Order: sequence, then C-alpha cells, then structure tokens
Amino acid sequence: MIEELEDRRYFVVLMAYDFPLMLKQKKNKLLWETRFSIRERGNDFSKQLTAMAEQAARYFGQDSHGLLHKPLPNVRVDLGETKVIEEESSK
Repeated sequence: MIEELEDRRYFVVLMAYDFPLMLKQKKNKLLWETRFSIRERGNDFSKQLTAMAEQAARYFGQDSHGLLHKPLPNVRVDLGETKVIEEESSK
C-alpha cells in the first residue's frame, strides 16, 4: 500500500445527496460518499473513467468497511525460445 500511496494517482470523489430535500427545503443532506482511483502512469484518465466507475459502482451506497483492492489473477507467462525472424544487415 505504501508503494501505491507514493505513486501519482487519478482520484474520483463521488458524493450523493438527497435531491428531493434540496428542492423542497434547500438543505444539503449527504447520503453517501465514495472514492476510487487509478495510477496515473500508463493510464489516460479520460479513457479509464468509465471502467473505473463500472468497477466501483457495485459499492455505491454501501459500507465497504475500508480500502478494497481487486486482486489480479495469478497468471504465468512463458515466452518460450526467442527466434529472430529477420535480421537487419549492418552497413
């Protein structure tokens, strides 16, 4: 988690208010609030925002009981033997 905190991140803070109360009584009543983020490096915020919101949406309006991480699947990549297909001639 320290490594994540040291990286630059894009954050979204979403706050949901009681809209009927705002209209009728001109009072702001916060119903719930959530935050979600993604690393800045290698991500274009304008392209990632929709995916970020889709992943976070399952927790909107619920108590997540603290910080949540979605673990990456345990995968292994085997590149095999390296083969040169075409070699550029030296000049």
